[in-house]
Amino acid sequence: MLIKYSCFVNKLLVAEKDVFNAACNWLYHDRKGRMYQSDDILQAVRFPLMTRSMLDNINRSPVSRDYPQCVELLAEALNYHTDIYGQPLRQSPRTVPRGASSHVLVAGGLTWELSHDAYSNILCYNIEAMCTSSWEVLTSMPGEILRSGHSVAVVGNFLFLAGGLGGQSLEILNTVHRYDPRTNHWLELCNMKQSRMQSCLVPFGDSIYAVGGLNMQWRLDTVERLDIKANIWSYCSRLPQPCSGHAAVVCSSHLYVCGGVSTAGGVQDLGAFLTQMVRYNQEEDSWTLMSPMAIGRAFHSMGAVSGAIYVAGGGNALLRGTLLDVSAIEKYNSTTDQWSMVKTMATPRCYMGVATTPTEIFLLGGQSTWEGLSQTVGRYRPEENQLEEAEDMRLPEPVYETECCVLVLSLVNRTRVKFGKTQRL
Repeated sequence: MLIKYSCFVNKLLVAEKDVFNAACNWLYHDRKGRMYQSDDILQAVRFPLMTRSMLDNINRSPVSRDYPQCVELLAEALNYHTDIYGQPLRQSPRTVPRGASSHVLVAGGLTWELSHDAYSNILCYNIEAMCTSSWEVLTSMPGEILRSGHSVAVVGNFLFLAGGLGGQSLEILNTVHRYDPRTNHWLELCNMKQSRMQSCLVPFGDSIYAVGGLNMQWRLDTVERLDIKANIWSYCSRLPQPCSGHAAVVCSSHLYVCGGVSTAGGVQDLGAFLTQMVRYNQEEDSWTLMSPMAIGRAFHSMGAVSGAIYVAGGGNALLRGTLLDVSAIEKYNSTTDQWSMVKTMATPRCYMGVATTPTEIFLLGGQSTWEGLSQTVGRYRPEENQLEEAEDMRLPEPVYETECCVLVLSLVNRTRVKFGKTQRL
């Protein structure tokens, strides 16, 4: 019975204040007879999803006097709202949006090969309703600054966005913003210590790591860590060598970084395509060289599923100034420290966006040496070792150097924009 009830309350497509009002109406209809159920009923109200002003009003209402459980839940919610920076670390069943489902997000990126036309919007696609879903505009980029070469991370169902090439002057940014899909609100966080593009932003424990990349002069070997709760960046141990266009992921309690291009010279010198895989030990703040990939590559995609790491696409050489694409998908076993070839892409691409679920990896857009920019979305299922085109997910237009992730989004009180058509739910 409890399982059925839980499923029902998760599917409610109403604002949380309406849930609270319905609960109060039910309790007060027979206050004496229903008092014994008040704790269970009020526990089902997700007070943190309400605004601070709503919580203050409830705190002054008779409900907080008549039902002691309400006082405890209000205190929990008020503490959540007060701890602005620490909210991603304070997630519970009462902070999960109602009527929510998993969506793939596409944030920024370039739309034409020889220009800096970029997405100013963040697009989303409901992967739990693929056959009936479509790409929609979720929100605008913070400050409506078009950007590419940036990086994203997800912690506690908050989207973090950092760095990249953006603005009217096309400068490399050190700015960091956080998006809360519960409120559709961007929060500006502390700037990184260094401007970075083509870097990696990786959540690890209670922190987020910004790894490598390049600025206007140099490729970087620096790594910095954001203390999420304190909203402070600090430097960590450096990478073994400078690199950009690399990829990173957390797997089996370690942070792994592989590939990229490296040179101690300026950013115009593309340098060597790395086969290197390095592992970061958070407790010791140290890097360890692991077994290298079979193929050196940069601007590739990387995801972790079921304790294994998968690397797809990218480029590994220059021919007359053109980047040659890699078709191979390699798998890394973090237990044995061994690589193996598992699949070949029908059309090799670099600069793809990558989004990972517990069972599959999505490869979005990208650039092919022979076919140009792509609208294709590949869907790779590691357990079956199957790679297929997700035709229902085809992107609205070709894009490369985009950043992607998976976020849980609610349909409650959301304006859905389907490229020219706006629908209020």
